[in-house]
Amino acid sequence: MGVSWRGGSHDRDFQRAVAHLQLSLSLYQELDSKPEIPYPLEALALAAADQGHFQRAARLWGAASGVRDSIHAGLPPSYEADYAPYWQKVRVALGQEAFAAAWAEGQSMTLDQTLALAEAVSPTESALPTPPLADAEPPPHARLRPHEYGLTPREVEVLRLVASGLTDAQIAEQLVISPRTVGKHLQSIYSKLYLPSRSAATRWAIEHHLG
Repeated sequence: MGVSWRGGSHDRDFQRAVAHLQLSLSLYQELDSKPEIPYPLEALALAAADQGHFQRAARLWGAASGVRDSIHAGLPPSYEADYAPYWQKVRVALGQEAFAAAWAEGQSMTLDQTLALAEAVSPTESALPTPPLADAEPPPHARLRPHEYGLTPREVEVLRLVASGLTDAQIAEQLVISPRTVGKHLQSIYSKLYLPSRSAATRWAIEHHLG
């Protein structure tokens, strides 16, 4: 199950979608169907982001990530492209530190706390007018400063080579390090940027002019 919003519509369809997601989440909880729980959480995070509740959105994504980690189930690649612009929108709106803190709070929540947070998403409540996703992209000078995201110079090198399409072995050869070290750098990059996969890291690098 997955839902993706393309804009900030708050019409009847939007209201029904939020109510349906909250009901689905409650049913999955009652059935103890953990593999299904992250999907409505992530979709409700999209709704919260559209409404301007950026901290709530980051917490919901963090909570969904925590559930996925607990069952060793990654985010399907088909969802990454849909979620990436929203992650970026919320990260820019909150700032990197606040975004990371809210995500971490969500990851540490109990399931009951997560359900309560999901129930707080209102189909009609809006915190502030939100711009189209294209307007949420950071200005060029911000995209050219990856160190602001906590990346080391070596991680920037690795990320740039990943975006160029090189394999771990090729990156290792070019940087004169072991493939295992390349893998460690990639895991650190994923953690710092809250990215779920190599393809998501490639998109991030291209968006930030590292490709």
